[in-house]
Amino acid sequence: MSQGVQKITISVSSDDEILGIVKSKGICDESATLRWIPVNIGDPTEPSSETAAVIVDLTTSRGALRIYDKSTDSLIGGVFMDVDSGRTMVPWSNSWCFRASGSPRLAYIEMGKK
Repeated sequence: MSQGVQKITISVSSDDEILGIVKSKGICDESATLRWIPVNIGDPTEPSSETAAVIVDLTTSRGALRIYDKSTDSLIGGVFMDVDSGRTMVPWSNSWCFRASGSPRLAYIEMGKK
């Protein structure tokens, strides 16, 4: 069974500030990086195993990110513009995938490779 989807609202905008918040919450270590990604609308997307969190930015665009349990293809949560209108961080589980709709801006927080 998949763990629940946690959403954390973030009010900062620069990549360095976002990384600082993620690190302060203990979601990743100092080697983590932030990488904005192209969005494939409607396609199931599986972030790499190095992904510690996904950032969803709905401050300047409309859209949603629906999160699914990969083993059952069941919707388990998401980030939606009618509820989460700013920047939201979702600590990521490798047992999940997502589908985007609209035009959300997305980033991965990735652990440094050793």
